[in-house]
Parts: sequence; C-alpha cells; structure tokens
Amino acid sequence: MGNLRVDDLCSELGVSRKHLNTVYKSAAGLSPKMYARLTRFRAVVDCLHGSEEPWVGIAADRGYFDQAHLIRDFKQFAGEAPNSFLKSRGPDGESVNFAEVPD
Repeated sequence: MGNLRVDDLCSELGVSRKHLNTVYKSAAGLSPKMYARLTRFRAVVDCLHGSEEPWVGIAADRGYFDQAHLIRDFKQFAGEAPNSFLKSRGPDGESVNFAEVPD
C-alpha cells in the first residue's frame, strides 16, 4: 500500500509524469505522490491502533525505508514525531490532524 512508484505507474499507463500529475490532481485534489504518502502513513497509523507489533516493523512493512522518512511524514501529517504520537494519541487511534494536506 503506497509502495507503487509514480514513474512505474506512468510507464504502465503510457503517460508522462506531468500528464498523470495534472489529471490525478484535477480528479483527486492532490498529486499521486502525495496520495501514496498519505496512504502509506494512514496504513501505519491504522496498524498502530491495537497492534502489539513495534511501529518500526509496521512502518518497514508499509514502505518506509528509514527512520527519517517515517519521522518526516509523521511530523507533516500528525504534527509530531512517531513516539510523541504514540504517547498522545486518543484511545480510538484517530489523533491525527488531516486538515492541512500540502500540495
């Protein structure tokens, strides 16, 4: 989930990256890359709720290649680092602010 590279998708569809970006953004309101990042992030957050598996393993299974990559997305989408998020999230696991999604 969220692991398909945009360039691979462009090749599969036979379109340029710019064309895919324009069409996707007009239909979905965000770029394919941003959608992939949000999907990957959301998959991690969903698995953290009620899971006994360490978040590092969950993140790696969902396409995060290193800690900096994971922390960047957490800070951008949740407003805090992963450890802070785990400590402060609500019992429903929905303590993520999705209100401000960058372009």
